[in-house]
Amino acid sequence: MTTFTGYTELKWTGEGSIPAVGETVEVKMNGLGSGKVSGYFAEGGHIGLKVVLDSPPEWYLKQNNREVCNEFFPTHVFGTEL
Repeated sequence: MTTFTGYTELKWTGEGSIPAVGETVEVKMNGLGSGKVSGYFAEGGHIGLKVVLDSPPEWYLKQNNREVCNEFFPTHVFGTEL
């Protein structure tokens, strides 16, 4: 398991290293598809990714009361969801 050291030590649950900002990732969870990493977040001792999906499913946008997925409304995922 990879760790990210900042003010606290955070665990990365994905395989390999933590993707860099701007890197394209595939969000397999719920078939959300590909997107670019726009930043990071921390929750429960783990580091996650903020991902701007390329083409989010309509059901996902409706469920989250959104019209778009962009840098202001990214999707939050953990490494195991890639």
